[in-house]
Amino acid sequence: MKRLLVSFLCLSVVALTAFGQASQSADSGRRVEEQILAITGATLIDGSGRAPLQDAVVVVAGGRIRAAGLRYRVAVPAGADGNLVVDASVITFRLSPISKTQFRAVNAPADINITFDNAEPGKPPLMRVQIETDEPMGFEAISPLILTPAQLAEYVGDYYSDELQTLYQAALEDGKLFLRLANRDTKLSKKPLQPSLRDAFGVGGLSLNFVRDGQGKISYFTVNAGRVKNIRFLRR
Repeated sequence: MKRLLVSFLCLSVVALTAFGQASQSADSGRRVEEQILAITGATLIDGSGRAPLQDAVVVVAGGRIRAAGLRYRVAVPAGADGNLVVDASVITFRLSPISKTQFRAVNAPADINITFDNAEPGKPPLMRVQIETDEPMGFEAISPLILTPAQLAEYVGDYYSDELQTLYQAALEDGKLFLRLANRDTKLSKKPLQPSLRDAFGVGGLSLNFVRDGQGKISYFTVNAGRVKNIRFLRR
């Protein structure tokens, strides 16, 4: 059976699980106080009321946060033995079948179960995702949206967020649309935006929704990532 890949934004679960496993490892030869965990690609909310930081880094050592901030301002520890680096932007894992319609995540940071429900006449198939003991989340199947280069060109431009004081550039290359942080090359910038619905795209755990003005031209887009909702980037 083909492998099914499912991606989720699971920053909290990944961080706690990875750090706990590292701390308990008998082979590391290092004490908990010396363990270092770097979480990259995260959306950072510090609880102060300030705007969330996108593409942030959090460095944990000895069970305490030692540094946190934007990726280009926080140095990620070198990959020495015993150090962990977790990319929190998106996690991909394999699903193992346990019945004709049920699957379980393999090597995932949490107990994740997937169930596919037979579609009712005239309705799309359903996928239900349950993480640990949380309420299952339902997802409807959709047909992939295919946009021509001319259609993708409508989204090209510079987009700025006053809230985050961050500039993103939407660029068209080889018939694909990319979102890039101005003057910086990141993992996200190398992944093309995947259209899902009209004026909606996904990439690296982020959901982007472009909004048009009264004349049908793109005016701005909003970003959703986990608990961070509707961060607006105005087109310049």
